Amino acid sequence: GMTFTTQTGRYTKSGREVNINAYFLLSAKGSSAGASQLRSLPFSSGVPATASLVLNSITFADTPSGTVESGSTAIDLYETTNLGVITTIIAADFVDTSQLYASVHYSV
Repeated sequence: GMTFTTQTGRYTKSGREVNINAYFLLSAKGSSAGASQLRSLPFSSGVPATASLVLNSITFADTPSGTVESGSTAIDLYETTNLGVITTIIAADFVDTSQLYASVHYSV
């Protein structure tokens, strides 16, 4: 249900290594619910990988993070508290003008 003003990204693949940089700007968060993911990465990850994130107008506890699980084509979004508790960033954490920058490197 989310709609975007801007949804852009670029990837490079060299051998078995993939680098992805993406930017998203929402125009309306819609009625989406549940866990947040950036889907449709161009290749399935061969091993788990960590994504770097910059979030604007998205509620999160202390530190945002992202992971790509082995065999996945999506970045799962998480938040980690100072006490080390990890939870999923959910659709309710977004507003109509949320922005997200993501960068990930993984092997296929």
